[in-house]
Amino acid sequence: MIHLDPNKLHVKYLNADASVFKVPRRYTLTHSDSTGDLFLTIGDDYDFKQISGWYTKLMGDEVLAEWLNDPTGPALHVGCMRCQKVCAYNKDVISWSEYRGEFTEDETEYLLKGEFSGKKGIKIGRKISRVGLDLTIFPKNLTVLLGR
Repeated sequence: MIHLDPNKLHVKYLNADASVFKVPRRYTLTHSDSTGDLFLTIGDDYDFKQISGWYTKLMGDEVLAEWLNDPTGPALHVGCMRCQKVCAYNKDVISWSEYRGEFTEDETEYLLKGEFSGKKGIKIGRKISRVGLDLTIFPKNLTVLLGR
């Protein structure tokens, strides 16, 4: 798709008032490969139902975004479910898949808490960066994948 066709964009609000902007505000964007339609949900949380289908999990090319209050002001954080850093249309990385380590149950629980401080925070940050992931986005995607 070179140009956005507004007729193919379907927007719904999930537990959010379209006239009121509050932080955090989360966006879930999926698409149909067969029709080219885009489905955008805007809400206080991600649209877990929209991204829980087997095909969606297989493809992993959904886009999750959220407005957060960063120290410098409001910031939009955007990430792809599959790789967080690269787009599925990037031909150099479309087949990118390799074993890059694993996380223990304790480390997973720590990631889900989202607070990274002290020695444990430094250790998990290093481990995450060694596998090419981002500590600011990966825990959010992990939360969505696990449906928490």
